[in-house]
Amino acid sequence: MIIESVSIKGMWSIGSEGLVFSGFGKHNLIIGKNNVGKSKLLAAINFFGQKSRNIISSQPFDVPAEVLYDSGSDQIAQDAALVIVVDVGDEVQLAVRSKLVNQLKSPRMTAMINDITSRRLEIHAKITDERKMIGGVALLDVRPPNDDAYSRIKASTPGQMAGDWNSAEGHVRSGFLTAFCSQIDYVSGWRSLREQRLSDPGNLNIIQQLHLWSDPPQFQKHLRRRFERIQQLFHDLTRSKIDLHPEHTGQNLHVKIGDRYLPIESLGDGIQHLLMIAYHLVADSESILLLEEPETHLHPEIQRHLMAVLRRELRGQSFTTTHSPVLLDAGLHSHVYRVEHDGHRSAVNRCETPHDLRGVLDLLDVRASDILQANLVIWVEGPTDRSFLRKCFELRGDKLEEGVDYQIAFYGGRLRSHLTFDEMAPDLVNLDHRG
Repeated sequence: MIIESVSIKGMWSIGSEGLVFSGFGKHNLIIGKNNVGKSKLLAAINFFGQKSRNIISSQPFDVPAEVLYDSGSDQIAQDAALVIVVDVGDEVQLAVRSKLVNQLKSPRMTAMINDITSRRLEIHAKITDERKMIGGVALLDVRPPNDDAYSRIKASTPGQMAGDWNSAEGHVRSGFLTAFCSQIDYVSGWRSLREQRLSDPGNLNIIQQLHLWSDPPQFQKHLRRRFERIQQLFHDLTRSKIDLHPEHTGQNLHVKIGDRYLPIESLGDGIQHLLMIAYHLVADSESILLLEEPETHLHPEIQRHLMAVLRRELRGQSFTTTHSPVLLDAGLHSHVYRVEHDGHRSAVNRCETPHDLRGVLDLLDVRASDILQANLVIWVEGPTDRSFLRKCFELRGDKLEEGVDYQIAFYGGRLRSHLTFDEMAPDLVNLDHRG
């Protein structure tokens, strides 16, 4: 299942001009400064997961005031709308067909359902005059049937044909929507192991679910394999042997590190976040995984490894918002989106060229000093030029520190007598200067 595009208008921080994300791939990075609207892509996708029942029923529903755009006044957007286009894929299409055929048990309806070849779904929600929202679902690329195609079905009339076709299409729409919404997994920036998961039928949090899977009832012993797989993946992500031991009450989770048993809360937030991601990857590897700034509390080495595990384990689609150049460099850069805000509206651009990606580095405030230990390298012929430049900076009153603001590199002259590894020799070029 792949989300093809998302359109947001008059909601959250997105004004009436709207914001359109399109051309998504399997793994997608959304980059931008704070408060420009990048996390609203995740919010838009998750919105449909939360409101799936309202959308299926086509009944108006209330929306929190903060969701509807307030452009500096007390008026909500009159044209607020949200649209997502999804390709459910062959597997979901076949699964939905099979389920409907078994439920309806009608040869006539079965023939019509099997003749609906569309896999693409448009899900939308828009504001009403009563300041509520109403949702709807449409199949795209649908080929209406000809009555002649169903001449083999006895006792049919044109009226029945049209009604039955609409009914069949409605069943398929609802089946696709339910499948889509059930595959959305949102790991927000305010993540917690104890947060209730709305997508879970029993509203269990992750700790409670781990307890259930670690010691399942006799007739659900297969669930134990999920717990064991989460344990393996957790070892992989953390690159350490931290064993999970859910408490028998199901309310607390302990870990074993060597000979010590500790509550999970005694470990760093980054380790707990990795456990959440391991859980989501095992609970549904086909999911649409929404990750909000997963680099939080993680060392760059672990960030890079996390992206490698994500590529290997996730069979669905991921959307990741980030401020981290490490994630940009981790091999998921084929679908990078830059979100900016000019003070009036948000704009999104897909980065497709090396020049675009360099612009992303500027947006992330990546500086040469992050790599070279200086923001600027000045090439001079020899040591005398270095002394001259330093005096110029001093006379100008520039408070520039060599090794931090700039670094000197020679390409000629009598060099060896002017180089040192001694930090206490400021008149010489320190080869071991770390800024």
